[in-house]
Amino acid sequence: MNIIKVCFFVFLTSLFFVDAFGDSSTKSAYEKANETRLSPFGQAFKKARELGQKIFEFKGKKYTTKLKGEKKKKPLIGEKDLFDEKTNISKTKLSKKTSFTKKNYFLKGKKLFDEKKFSESKFKFEQDIVFNPKSEKSYLYLAKIFKKEENDKLQEQNLNTVILLNPKNEKAIFLLTLLKIKKSDYKESGKLIKTFKKICKNLCEKEKELSKILQGLQTK
Repeated sequence: MNIIKVCFFVFLTSLFFVDAFGDSSTKSAYEKANETRLSPFGQAFKKARELGQKIFEFKGKKYTTKLKGEKKKKPLIGEKDLFDEKTNISKTKLSKKTSFTKKNYFLKGKKLFDEKKFSESKFKFEQDIVFNPKSEKSYLYLAKIFKKEENDKLQEQNLNTVILLNPKNEKAIFLLTLLKIKKSDYKESGKLIKTFKKICKNLCEKEKELSKILQGLQTK
């Protein structure tokens, strides 16, 4: 009877130790089952990832370090790229502002011209030419202003500039022909009338008017 009690006591004691400290053989098996041991390929993959490489080579073949479902990272903007981006934005804004300024000067000048404020409009057209040296419209309006001021020299200069920029500007050719007739330069007037006849689209009826004026002066 005592032997049975002793055996039962030993059995209970062993259960207590197993429950308290765990079975060493069971723990060892668990750790073994969950231990992460990388294969040579896995080690090469891990190393390449740590080094930030996109491609790595293993046994003569190339592999990507990208994981399945992993999104491509957007490249970080460096200081130089950021500076270039800001510079481009500034240039775009400046370009738009300059373009608006060009149109603004001309439109203001035309408005003042229509209001017969010729001195003020002249200044606006000159400002427009500073920003846009090829503004044939501004040169044409300046010629019209100088015509009203009876400044033949400056009128002719501006008309010649318009024709230089656009040889088919019929308004400029018409006004220059009138100016040449006024100066009794009939030879040049005749050439201009022929040119006007070839290129006219909207003012073709003026060709007959010019020819009539020229013929009338030549018969005198």
